[in-house]
Amino acid sequence: MSAGSSRVGPSNRALRCSVLVVDDEAGNRLLAKAALEGDFDVLLANDGRAALECLRQQCVAVILADNRMPGMSGVELLKQARLMQPLAGRILVTAYVDLDSALSAINEGNVGRYIEKPWSREVLLEAVHHESARFLLAQSEARLRDQMVRRERAEAAQAAVGFYMHDVSNVVMALADSVEELEMLTRTGVPSEAVFPRWRAEVARLAANTGHLGELVRRTRRSPQARRSDTPAQPADLAVVFRQVRRMLGALRTRGILLEFDCPGTCRVEADGVDIARILHNLASNAMHAIQERGNGDGKVSISARIHEDWIEVRVRDDGPGLPQEVRERLFEPWSTTRSQYGGSGLGLHLSRLLAEANGGRLELADTRKGCCFVLHLRRASGLGDV
Repeated sequence: MSAGSSRVGPSNRALRCSVLVVDDEAGNRLLAKAALEGDFDVLLANDGRAALECLRQQCVAVILADNRMPGMSGVELLKQARLMQPLAGRILVTAYVDLDSALSAINEGNVGRYIEKPWSREVLLEAVHHESARFLLAQSEARLRDQMVRRERAEAAQAAVGFYMHDVSNVVMALADSVEELEMLTRTGVPSEAVFPRWRAEVARLAANTGHLGELVRRTRRSPQARRSDTPAQPADLAVVFRQVRRMLGALRTRGILLEFDCPGTCRVEADGVDIARILHNLASNAMHAIQERGNGDGKVSISARIHEDWIEVRVRDDGPGLPQEVRERLFEPWSTTRSQYGGSGLGLHLSRLLAEANGGRLELADTRKGCCFVLHLRRASGLGDV
């Protein structure tokens, strides 16, 4: 095996493609080299084994192989070469008597085209130029796909960080709110009997949000392999999830907003309880912010569950200012927010819908005359306790 030389400058060489010529007859190899080396960098191999070794070491644009060679035919060589370098053009040089095998190889996809012996310089150059152009196009498309994949992965990683920071920010804001409330309640010393229920409620809220933050951190620190190998989530009891969300949001009136929860008995769903708590916390927090930003401060947010045969429907409703039509149309798109002036990221609803779909459910915005109503559909768990 040897490489053909050419007298071109470095700038032109960067544009030249490599062609591997495989033939057991030295005379045929030299003729092909003489015809091609003006336009290509030519590599030579005297049999299939030497050609495969060359392909292991160097990328080539075109492989030109004689069909009848001892040890390994050109058809077999190009079949193996397709696995090693699938983008390379594959040309079979064959005699008329081998035409059937050449056509069969083309139909199977192992050979791009064939040239009959004896070939002329013009025919050979046309075929190699055609296959090298296809190689360059396929190589460009492969690079573009690779760039797109890398960009999508980077954007997915950025979105994952954004999702995580969104949930963490929600919890941190709730923790800061609880600390502020506790400082106010204890400013004059030990809480009085009149404010003691509020004090206890804020302590419970602080504990709930601290626990939720710990669970978010624990899940984020797991490797992707560990997350993929997780066992399926056990059915979640919505009554338990509701109690958790109630503690996270505050058990009593929060800054003039009344929180109501309604769960008929024990509703079990085929979903991860922490994911459902994240969804409901996001939706309820958005509703509370909308009511607060309306100006008068008073309002109501309700979270209710209803059983419908194989599904359980969870509604998060508020009596806030509602959403205009142009906002509704892009509501679940990432980075779409009506609260940019208040630090909104536009990821909460997008994340909530992704979490719902990841748990086999769906999240929708219902039509209402007043305020907003989000409907979360979850699969009902089978077994006892689904009353």
